[in-house]
Parts: sequence; C-alpha cells; structure tokens
Amino acid sequence: MGRHIHIYLPARITTRAQTHDFIRGELDAQQPVGTLYAGHPLSSVSKDSMRAWAQDQGFEMKREPHITTAASKTRIDRRRIPVMSAGLVVPPGGRKIEQFGDHLVLCLNCDELHKRYEVYRAAGASWEHSSYRPHITLGRAVNLPPPDEIEPYDEPITLGAEVLAPFDDY
Repeated sequence: MGRHIHIYLPARITTRAQTHDFIRGELDAQQPVGTLYAGHPLSSVSKDSMRAWAQDQGFEMKREPHITTAASKTRIDRRRIPVMSAGLVVPPGGRKIEQFGDHLVLCLNCDELHKRYEVYRAAGASWEHSSYRPHITLGRAVNLPPPDEIEPYDEPITLGAEVLAPFDDY
C-alpha cells in the first residue's frame, strides 16, 4: 500500500482533545499541503468476519478491506480538515453487491461516511467519480462469482480511526 504516518504520543498526552491537537500539529509539520488519501481500515474482527463471509460466498478477499473517504489528486491544505481519530460502526442493512469498473464492491449506506466525504470536498479535495458511494472492494470481477450470486455481507462493520496519507502513495 502506501506510506502511513506513525505518531508516538508523549506521556503528557492523556485526553482525546490533546490527542487531536497533537496529531494535527504533527500532520501540519510533516506535510500540511498536498494530495490526500483518507480512509478507514476495518477492525480486525470485522476484517476476519468479512473474509469468512467471502469464503462462504465462494471467493477470497485478497485486498486489505477498507473504505475510502477521500482520494484527492488536487493539493489541499489539511489544516482545514478536522481530525477524525475515532472509528465508527456501519450498521447492517441496505447493502448491495455492484460492479464498479472491473471490480466488485459491497456498497454501504452510511450517513457518517457521506458527511466525512463532504468535509473533504468543502476543503477542496477532488473526486474523480460522478458521486460518492461508500463501498468495500471485494476484488476483480473476473475472479469472483457474478454479483447476483453473492449474498451481501449484512453484519455491522467496525471501522478503525481514519488514516491520512499522500494520495500519491495509494
């Protein structure tokens, strides 16, 4: 994948607010303006559950499952974007398997992800698609069963804290 920013918190950082302020300062110092990838990895429990579901559906998920909220080739000032250090849970329901280009994806309904995408767009992030549709890529369509033969994964999906990195690395 790409290069991630690892931040080691000093012992004096004990509250969530202090953590947010410290992370924002570290990001600003390292690269405040540039291209941007933002996304959420799945928790290990959700990742393991989805991989077991995929095997039950007759395929293997080879990619690291994640949800992208921004993929901007346009340079933006990250200082304009509030840090989202907490993860979130995507509730079950309303999911569909669809083909995006040559990949099959699990489309999700999640207002929080749409709102986060809008934060990035308001900050000037570009988006190469006609709309934002939260999803998890399952794999290349040629390697998977047809979409109508896959029962959508319908368990809660726990996402980890948002990951930020230069888009060039993804």
